[in-house]
Amino acid sequence: MDRNTRKKNYTTRIKKSNYPYDSYDEDIEQCSEKRFERLKCQIQGIFAVSSAIRDFELENVLEIEVYRYPKDIPDILIHGDFTYYDNRRLRDVVPLAEDVVVVLVKEKGLLIGYGFASRDENGEMVVDVIDVDLYSRRMSGLLKRIMLEEKKFEIGVGHVIVQRLIDNCDRPIYADVVDESSSYVLKSLGFLYTNKFSINYCILKLE
Repeated sequence: MDRNTRKKNYTTRIKKSNYPYDSYDEDIEQCSEKRFERLKCQIQGIFAVSSAIRDFELENVLEIEVYRYPKDIPDILIHGDFTYYDNRRLRDVVPLAEDVVVVLVKEKGLLIGYGFASRDENGEMVVDVIDVDLYSRRMSGLLKRIMLEEKKFEIGVGHVIVQRLIDNCDRPIYADVVDESSSYVLKSLGFLYTNKFSINYCILKLE
């Protein structure tokens, strides 16, 4: 099922629903996050999620690109239904630092997800952005379901982005939690809360 088909199906489903996208998605993601936290063995869960990500990539023939140097970052337009930087050029939004990791996820050549991490003023790697096109998120049907301790969990494009950032960044890695969906994705790949807090968000850390 390509993006156009997912968009058509998703739009039809939302029109029939009594819940707007944001509210419905938030309820689902809170449930996913809490259920993952209640697993008896989260370590096994993290390994299972990591393994399922690779299967998800192969099953959906996703193209993954990783860039480590600013000069190699392609000058492409972020275009679709993204939350951040929609209709901006990638090179204009990625930090022009030596220590930067950029991950692009494409489907049949079309950008459906991207993320990047960079080294902050304290010398630590921080995930700056994880963004997936609206019609390529798990809610659209682009996902893989797995069972962990008899509980259902979903793997999506966000997992692909975070896994590649983990594979290419120095540890520790920090990430600002901005919503329940990103919190679930990060925790399912091993990120844990730190004792650093802000008024608007909490910070997760992967050792």
